[in-house]
Amino acid sequence: MTQTRNAEDSPLFIAALARGVSVLRAFSEGQPAMTLPELAEATGLSKSSVQRFTHTLWTLGYLRKDPVSKKFSLGPWSLELGMKYVQTSPLVLGGNPFLPRSTATARKPAAWPSPTAWTWCTWRVSPRTRKCS
Repeated sequence: MTQTRNAEDSPLFIAALARGVSVLRAFSEGQPAMTLPELAEATGLSKSSVQRFTHTLWTLGYLRKDPVSKKFSLGPWSLELGMKYVQTSPLVLGGNPFLPRSTATARKPAAWPSPTAWTWCTWRVSPRTRKCS
């Protein structure tokens, strides 16, 4: 019987990269900006690790830092990552022509789920904007 291994158990897995990405994933609509201690709590990482990750991500343009509040928020390059997926995903490209039609017919947002390795993402089109989000 073959035992299934977690992706994290692979010798190809880079734990430091995963921790850095966890900083980006910590931001949400409810938490659009956070201080270092808040990010440490949200990610489960030490404050010193979060400080190094945020500095690197800020330097690369993935995070912004408010000089007064010292809070970090997602920067413009974070949006580029998401847009690259939208621009290249066969699922998004194939489903986009149908969602506005469904939205217009139902007069409600149309959506379809997309499985990822960790969870399901939902793509939807608003009847007002007809844009995928």
